[in-house]
Amino acid sequence: MTCFLKKCITAILFVCISVFYLTDISRARLFVLPGIFYTDEFGLVGSLAVIMQTQNRARFESRLEYFGSDEGQVLFNVFVPRETIEWSFEGRYQISGKEVFSPWHASNHDKLGEDVQYWADFWGRCDFLKGNGLFYGLQASYKRFAFKGDPEWNEAVGYNPVLASIYTEGEEIAGSFRVGLERRDNRYNTHRGTHVLWQTDLGYAYSEGNRDELIRTQIDIRKYLPLTAEKTTLALNLRGGVIHSDVPYFSQFKIGGSLSMRGYPLDRYYGNAFFLLRTEFRQILQTDIPLPLKFLWKDNPGFENYTFSTGFVLFSELGDIWRDDEGWWGFRQNVGVGLRAIFPPDVVASIDVATPLDSDYIAIYLDLRQSF
Repeated sequence: MTCFLKKCITAILFVCISVFYLTDISRARLFVLPGIFYTDEFGLVGSLAVIMQTQNRARFESRLEYFGSDEGQVLFNVFVPRETIEWSFEGRYQISGKEVFSPWHASNHDKLGEDVQYWADFWGRCDFLKGNGLFYGLQASYKRFAFKGDPEWNEAVGYNPVLASIYTEGEEIAGSFRVGLERRDNRYNTHRGTHVLWQTDLGYAYSEGNRDELIRTQIDIRKYLPLTAEKTTLALNLRGGVIHSDVPYFSQFKIGGSLSMRGYPLDRYYGNAFFLLRTEFRQILQTDIPLPLKFLWKDNPGFENYTFSTGFVLFSELGDIWRDDEGWWGFRQNVGVGLRAIFPPDVVASIDVATPLDSDYIAIYLDLRQSF
């Protein structure tokens, strides 16, 4: 068994044991999905996903993904709601290739090189509910970045300080203050409602013997407009942020990939300020489709007669990101289409295909969540 798999299995066992003390597992709804799929960001991926949700909305998610060549990731998320407070914890450990692209030609997506990145990211937060959807909260986070260090690539990168800065090793420690509004009907598969979040991160980024002060502000506004009673939704998302100090690459904002701008390589653009507007037209085509193997639950009165739904999305995203030394990268926009399957408990299986308007690059993404 590889070193990566040992670390992943150990982490999953730790989280699984811990979650038994946080939720009522005896009444939880369980979703398990093993499989093999392809995604533009990591190629062919072997995956195992486990999602549990209790009747009081407590939720546990864990995913183990293997990319091959002793690369992959393990991640988990725990959400524990109470009457006046909500706890959330998330962690990720990833070993994967970190690609670098031209910092001068924004429409060129041919990679200049690649090194193996070791990435750890953990955070915990506590949100205090004040009624009418208003909340404020605190968050603590830790990130760690390291690289395998291919000698030939390091030698080539060393001649260019812009490229070398992308492979900076270090860690980030931050505390955050959050305030916002949560009025979505379902945070995992929203049909109507509003979500607003303003967050300021204060901390330090440590790299190559330096300690840089981190002051980072972000805003995230989401609006979901039902166009029909249940099946059609127009989803809008406006995000932006600014960093008020000089920080290393790993603490900067990134655009590109499934969670920001689909159709562009992962973290293609980076800088100290950004804006991003995302629009999706979501249509449910078929509901109440019987789940395969539903006979496994027919004798258990604690489970519902599960069904799932299918649909599609049309989307476009646009934005830009600012570099202090070079200015704006230039306005970027994409278009795309996707398929959706919604399973209990509020699990959205997604397949998206996207392309930038300024190139013929095409990317495919598979995930177990809505894009926002």
